[in-house]
Amino acid sequence: MRRSLIEQHHEQISVRRQCDLLDISRSGVYYQSSQETEFNLSLMRKMDEWIIDDPNLQAS
Repeated sequence: MRRSLIEQHHEQISVRRQCDLLDISRSGVYYQSSQETEFNLSLMRKMDEWIIDDPNLQAS
């Protein structure tokens, strides 16, 4: 990914300029994805169990 080429603390080239040179959005450089909640993870595990137990539940 081009985002991995950005050096946050470069001595000579600002993050803004690096993004311009690489033609990427600055917001993508600073974005940090959020983690799934324990509740969501438990729901996903339960759905996986249901599908494994009854393959006919899979969406077509």
